[in-house]
Amino acid sequence: MKRGANVSLGTADVGASSGKSADSSDEKPPEPKKVRSLVEDEDDTPSTADGVALDLPAEPETTTALTGIDAPAPVKEEKKEDEPNRTPLAQLLARGTGAIVVLKGHHTVITDGHRAAINQTGNPAMATAGAGDVLTGVIASLIGQRMSPLDAAVLGVHVHGLAGDLARDAICGAGAKSGGITAKDIAKYLPRAVARCVG
Repeated sequence: MKRGANVSLGTADVGASSGKSADSSDEKPPEPKKVRSLVEDEDDTPSTADGVALDLPAEPETTTALTGIDAPAPVKEEKKEDEPNRTPLAQLLARGTGAIVVLKGHHTVITDGHRAAINQTGNPAMATAGAGDVLTGVIASLIGQRMSPLDAAVLGVHVHGLAGDLARDAICGAGAKSGGITAKDIAKYLPRAVARCVG
């Protein structure tokens, strides 16, 4: 998605873009969609790959704390000058798909489109093949234990990041900025991370 969109994506806009009007009795044939690239082009109008422009919500100052689990306190998401706030993008995707979105990366964003949590665990050494598969397994196991999908995602991301922190500290040294941990190492430290959260 390009930044700074200015057209709202809703049922009224979708109907308008297809050439249909709720008040019009004579129907026009739908106009073909203009397919646009995700790369910058001449007019620099924000869009998705299918050519529909999106209206990004205003950036919130803080995230909303989730209830039901011991989630970290709400924090203002840190970002570099040149990078966009990822929370509104994740919320937009969650609302558009009706899914829980886990936007991985530094300070992973978890949202259902209305509530959002920013994870504070994890480290760069976790950027390794298979780490996302371990995270998927953790979240799926929590859902299998009858936890709500959003709570499972928030807790799963926290535990997964904590396991990565414990693995990094044990294998690479405490606070190492990079290292050689594997997905297997993250999985190995999951029981300790869970014990720390429960205990």
